[in-house]
Amino acid sequence: MVNALTRRHETRQRQLRREADRQIRILWDELAGPTDQDAQSFIGAAVGVDLAARAQAVSMLDAYLAQLVTLQTREAVEILGLTPGVIRGGVPDTDVWMRSFVQARTARSRGAEWAGALRQGRDRARQTIATNVQLALQLGGRESMSRRTGVVGYRRVLGPGKNCDLCIVASTQRYHRGELMPIHPGCGCTVETITGTRDPGQVIDSQREFHFDDEFSDDVTRRAVERLGIEITDLPIVDIVHHGELGPVLWRHGEHFTSLDDIAA
Repeated sequence: MVNALTRRHETRQRQLRREADRQIRILWDELAGPTDQDAQSFIGAAVGVDLAARAQAVSMLDAYLAQLVTLQTREAVEILGLTPGVIRGGVPDTDVWMRSFVQARTARSRGAEWAGALRQGRDRARQTIATNVQLALQLGGRESMSRRTGVVGYRRVLGPGKNCDLCIVASTQRYHRGELMPIHPGCGCTVETITGTRDPGQVIDSQREFHFDDEFSDDVTRRAVERLGIEITDLPIVDIVHHGELGPVLWRHGEHFTSLDDIAA
């Protein structure tokens, strides 16, 4: 079962994501427009929101994992003072945020009204802030767990409420501490450490697809399946797609993955 500490951490991270999303929406509505100057004004402000959100998310994760490992090992574990790592393979933040305007301008060139094109760009901007926070947490989690004595692995913990079928399947797997947690657009999952000296068990093989693993399911995962209104046997086979910019990404087996635009991140 998920402990209370993990649920509190999930709640705080969810609040952070919502606030960052709110700020990006406000900035877009106030600053986005057809000119290059409009784009630069928005991008400059958005990067500031983005960097602050990433830093806060990683700081919260660092404190949470220190508390969690302390509870698990009954030995005092210090906060490491983590700072966000370099995400997206070092692609400049300004280039990443410019994609929202490319999205809007492309829609306009294909005949969309400017208002509709702006809505598409706004959606892309919202996806960008969500993905960037996920990537910062992904890197921060790996660094934190790799540096903590006694942590051998971790598991993916579903957030409260409705979860997608990909995350449900992935939550029944186990990961070595040095593995990046595969992300998924819009995912609100967090992690729980596995401590001790033993191998963490069923670990996702990043070179092949994987299925729901009933051995590692619990009431949380079963309720998540029920909320989707499907049977466990209906859950998909999941692939891990390795993307040069995003790293490991959860993907539905059999669906074609070609580029970053497939997930609009």
